[in-house]
Amino acid sequence: MSFWRKGTGMAFASLPSETEGLVAEHPDTAFCYAVTSVRAFAAIAHALEGRQVEADALLTRAEEPLQAEPLERESVLLLANGVAGRLDKVAELRRQVREGPAPPFWFFTRMEAVVLTMLERWDELDDALRPIERIAGTESRYLQALAIAIREEMAAALGGPAPAHRMLRDLGYSGWSQLLAYRPAAL
Repeated sequence: MSFWRKGTGMAFASLPSETEGLVAEHPDTAFCYAVTSVRAFAAIAHALEGRQVEADALLTRAEEPLQAEPLERESVLLLANGVAGRLDKVAELRRQVREGPAPPFWFFTRMEAVVLTMLERWDELDDALRPIERIAGTESRYLQALAIAIREEMAAALGGPAPAHRMLRDLGYSGWSQLLAYRPAAL
């Protein structure tokens, strides 16, 4: 998820239009989930900046089926639909994954925890956050920082201090901090 690291936003700005051009020029080529990722992250950027029409158009194209590893496509679409405030799509993706043959991978539950935070679904958050905290343990400072920031958001919503996301920001993940603080207009 290096897109969300400090200083990478400008390099990403032209990627969506270049990707769209590449896909249009090669209609018979089977593209992988990277196209979904580019489209979905561009939709997220547009939604965060208040450009909902552009976000919706990109998100609709991001949902086109492409080759992907299990749950990679669903993970990025979950985040993009959460930022766009598409509550029905969020619920549908979560249901599909939960009813699947295997438990979700950590990167899906990471996106789920971020989306549930944005949507202020505090009563559902613990189930998604527990596996992330378990994996974070001593293995990942990034996941530790993300879990701490999510807990800060939850505490603030319940009358606690304002979230600082200090560890997350110190590691350079200010984009994740921005996502955790974001509340879709649909709320």
